[in-house]
Amino acid sequence: RMATSLAKPSAMNLEGGAPMKPGLEVVLLGCTVNCEVLNAANPEALGAILAGNAVDASAVKSDCDEQLLFIIPFNQAVKLHSMHIGSAEGVPKTLKLWINRTSMTFDDVDSFPPTQTIELSSSDFKIGHVAVVPLHFVKWQCVQSVTVFVENNLEGSDVTTVTKLQFAGMPIQVRCVCACAHVYVVCVCVCGVRVCVWRVWCMC
Repeated sequence: RMATSLAKPSAMNLEGGAPMKPGLEVVLLGCTVNCEVLNAANPEALGAILAGNAVDASAVKSDCDEQLLFIIPFNQAVKLHSMHIGSAEGVPKTLKLWINRTSMTFDDVDSFPPTQTIELSSSDFKIGHVAVVPLHFVKWQCVQSVTVFVENNLEGSDVTTVTKLQFAGMPIQVRCVCACAHVYVVCVCVCGVRVCVWRVWCMC
């Protein structure tokens, strides 16, 4: 089983937000260190599914068997409330998620209890072939990284396909770097390599 890394993607940006006043420091959420996928036949597609712009031809597909293991770090602690995973064939069925474990391999998935286990069905993928999976918010309050283990697929085939893997949530805090040193919470959409910040204001 092979692993690949995605280093410092360039797609990370701010969209849809009001103009920021000087003095407000916003720490972007996303992959500023390596993201990895293990057992992928086409690991070069990792960036596309994290950015949410993959098509079926550029989806991540498993290689030796039906299992995939994604390791997705963020560049600051975040709160997450949902995961968006897409697939049109070889659709993931059983997912196990861990927070803050960046060095896991397939040998480790039975050694650590998952933060959350998810069982998906075909009905979860009816809208745009994307399942929106609620996360147990109380367990996802301080997340530095997410590890996603795709154990099997709904078809029982040897190839699992993932066209999208994104998370929604918010940074724990951003701090004004003016003299007031106020702290603000900012609502964002965390999309692996991309962040949409909707309102960011320094009131100094």
